[in-house]
Amino acid sequence: MKPASRDVNCRCPCPLSEANRFHQLSEHMQGTKDTSVMPNEKNTFRRNAPANKGEASIVDLLKQGAAKEADAKKKKASKKVSKKKHASSKSASSGMKKKASKSTSKSRKKAAAARRVEDYTDSSRGIRLQKAMAEAGVASRRDCEDLITQGRVVVNGEKITTLPAWVDPNKDRIEVFGEAINTPKLKATKARKFYVMVNKPKGVISTNDDPEGRRRVIDLVNIPGNPRLYPVGRLDADSTGLILLTNDGDIANKLTHPRYEVVKHYQVKIKGRLTEEDAQRMKKGLFLANTSATSKNAPKSKKASALQVKILGIERDRFRGDRTTIAITLKEGQNREIRRLLAQLGYNVRKLKRVGIGPLRLKGVTAGSFRFLTAPEIAALKKATRSKK
Repeated sequence: MKPASRDVNCRCPCPLSEANRFHQLSEHMQGTKDTSVMPNEKNTFRRNAPANKGEASIVDLLKQGAAKEADAKKKKASKKVSKKKHASSKSASSGMKKKASKSTSKSRKKAAAARRVEDYTDSSRGIRLQKAMAEAGVASRRDCEDLITQGRVVVNGEKITTLPAWVDPNKDRIEVFGEAINTPKLKATKARKFYVMVNKPKGVISTNDDPEGRRRVIDLVNIPGNPRLYPVGRLDADSTGLILLTNDGDIANKLTHPRYEVVKHYQVKIKGRLTEEDAQRMKKGLFLANTSATSKNAPKSKKASALQVKILGIERDRFRGDRTTIAITLKEGQNREIRRLLAQLGYNVRKLKRVGIGPLRLKGVTAGSFRFLTAPEIAALKKATRSKK
């Protein structure tokens, strides 16, 4: 029998099928479209040999393709590296330029500021800065100097921190804490009348000037424009309660002058029990030393009395002793009058609180805080001062 002929396109591991596949692959790599199978008589199979004479083998072609791909990748990588270097050099140069421009602008600003500050050291400009601030009602000259050295004062947009400095209040714009002190708004604020209720805590003094530097009632009030306010009447440091602050000199004088008989109301807590007899003695009046005498001919003692004395309650305590709460109304107040009246009767005052001035009552304000009087409260105060002539 004749052996069966082999199919040249078969996929068996025979030499002919392998040679045929390598031949097809080599033609494809060389760009040819010839897919014909080599004849058996011309095929001398070698695995890495070229299909025809003068042609490259498959392995050579594969190596050449891999080398080309490697060269292309190297070129791309080198291009990327060069681009990055170029970009970094550009950014570095621009950053250096920006830094240089910033440093130059800062130096220019400093030099300009120094020139402007030097202008304020010229005494021919006008008056001292702290004097202009004090006259505008900001604070005392000493406090104004502290504000300047702390950097809180700006003149014409420039911060002033060194003294002495001179300004012209009519031309220069002076700002304290960002608020101008010589503007039409401030002038209107000065012309406006303020009526402020303060609930004074213990340890705070009611005078505006204190050489010892203690905390004042005026320090508890913060009003834009810092108008100059004055206390109506006084309370000693140990007493608490209602203090009225105003820049209305007319009503302040009427509220304190005995001729207008504006009463003051107090709530007092004493050690022990106050008897009805002692309460009546306080109403009739007792003579106290005249501590306010300014001349030699002034009387050494002055009669003081309470308009009303009412016992509000008695606290019984076997360990601390009894405590009596009293409501006292005064028509004319002397220095520490209530304390001195009760001391003469043998009572020690534990707490003293002012709760009213005329028709005004202490309400709506906690200890250490303030509020503005309402329109009805102001009208009632003015009416109380007009009733007596």
